[in-house]
Amino acid sequence: MTPGKRGWEGRREEEARRKIQKFLQGRRNPETKQYVGKLIEKLEKVRKEDTERKIKEPEVGWVRVKTLLDEFVGEGKLIKNQTTFYRLLDDLFQDLVIDKRVRKMDQERGRQATFYRIPFEYRQEWLATRDGLEDAYAARMLCIHDLIEQLMIAQELLTEMGCGNPHEIIIERFTRQMKKKPSCTAYKEDPNLINEFMDRNGQINYPELLKKILPKKEDSAL
Repeated sequence: MTPGKRGWEGRREEEARRKIQKFLQGRRNPETKQYVGKLIEKLEKVRKEDTERKIKEPEVGWVRVKTLLDEFVGEGKLIKNQTTFYRLLDDLFQDLVIDKRVRKMDQERGRQATFYRIPFEYRQEWLATRDGLEDAYAARMLCIHDLIEQLMIAQELLTEMGCGNPHEIIIERFTRQMKKKPSCTAYKEDPNLINEFMDRNGQINYPELLKKILPKKEDSAL
């Protein structure tokens, strides 16, 4: 679950991730996985654009199949033949990864048109290779390391400016804020968790605390 998500949002995201990854596990052909990634990327782009334009449900994110066909199928394009394209869309729909609807087009003399959309926010790492996930994890940990260094500098500056014990102030505010809006499951389950990583002088072992509250590497790669 992404930190900061509300409960129902996190559950929805987790369900979406599992659907996509379960679908990909049944496809051994690397090209098929590439097709899936590009189609979902396109649908997510439209979903995001519609959301930014404040289009209301249930009209968000729908893309006509003809639009997808023109963009992805044909000589020199991602997918060579229509059979593969339509089979892949149907498989994604049957596995509940994407939504489908058919509606009459009044401006086209009542002809029916098929539309697809992705019903959830898509995260690119869900389709990443193991190497890609490891690179993303390493980059994230470097960012966390930099944030810890900045926090330590901020505490030193507060001390130099006459703040008697900046650690206590940070802990108090952090605890108060997390009670209102927990940013991780571990802290939500145990609001006193931070105390386990504080020494007698009030110094917090931030690297060890982060190891506790952040998802393990193998969990983040699921």
